[in-house]
Amino acid sequence: MKKPLIHIGMMKAGSTTLQENVFARHSQMHNIWKPTYAEILRQSINLEDHELQVEDIQGFIKKARSAAHEADKVLVASNEQITGLPTLSLAARRVKEFFPDAKILFIIREQAALIRSYYLYQCRRLGGIPGVPARYADLPVTFEEFTNWHLPPDMNEAGHKTQKFFQLAWRLKYASTIELYEKLFGKENVLVLPIEMTTQDPSLFAKRLGQFAEVDEKELQQLVVAPKKHESPNEQDLVYERWRQKLPKIEFSKFIPFASQIRNAIKSYAKNHALPTVVITDEIRQQLYTLYAEQNSLIAKNYDLDLECYGYIMAEQKQARAS
Repeated sequence: MKKPLIHIGMMKAGSTTLQENVFARHSQMHNIWKPTYAEILRQSINLEDHELQVEDIQGFIKKARSAAHEADKVLVASNEQITGLPTLSLAARRVKEFFPDAKILFIIREQAALIRSYYLYQCRRLGGIPGVPARYADLPVTFEEFTNWHLPPDMNEAGHKTQKFFQLAWRLKYASTIELYEKLFGKENVLVLPIEMTTQDPSLFAKRLGQFAEVDEKELQQLVVAPKKHESPNEQDLVYERWRQKLPKIEFSKFIPFASQIRNAIKSYAKNHALPTVVITDEIRQQLYTLYAEQNSLIAKNYDLDLECYGYIMAEQKQARAS
């Protein structure tokens, strides 16, 4: 029986495209999680022990593994929340508990690009998160405010006992997550690939994933280069949203007088005033060097990846800048 493949994220690293274009469509893969959103699997990674329906979860997985085996396919379970939830370590242990023989696929993304995408797409608000100032509650924040909270200048773990589970800075320490899964499953059962490889070298991405998962590489490559399922919003969308917030919270339906004119006027304004407000400044970039350069270099060495060619911050660059 082939080992199951568990794709654990990262969030904002092509997960939806892989789930819908690759895992759900490859003829040799039996996909049981996203994009189907199996509730029972969601519960398996984020419920407390006393809430967990262990027998139901095991029964679901046993049935799925049997179906995959009968069809001679690789069982695939993909959900970026495995590494996106505050309960990162708990989720990892649960994956080991319910898929003890799994192979782990971890897709990473260059940190500056992920931060920018994370802000633009759906996390422009900081309200409701422990440790966030009350003045931010339910209000859009600037990119500077966003990065000031998510990338704290003081990364002292003792001073961020609660916030660290929500601050993005800790999630982007990919090497720490990789080490966690290597200890649970063994390095030989962990594959790390940069999402940038799907566009810059799709044949290599397909080759490595195909050999690791034991599925056809040519079919993988065809699916990998298919059109993306998700496009992140841009600055124009951000301006539109901010102006839309100033108006009553009602839909611009055809039953509202001048609805289309109002919508078009706001979009026109957004188009003409969409300044590059989401900029990775030198100060932020220096902070990223401090946080991630050593970790990125370690990943590149351990997994034979040329991360520098994909724009990742590397320890060697840091040394060069210092000299």
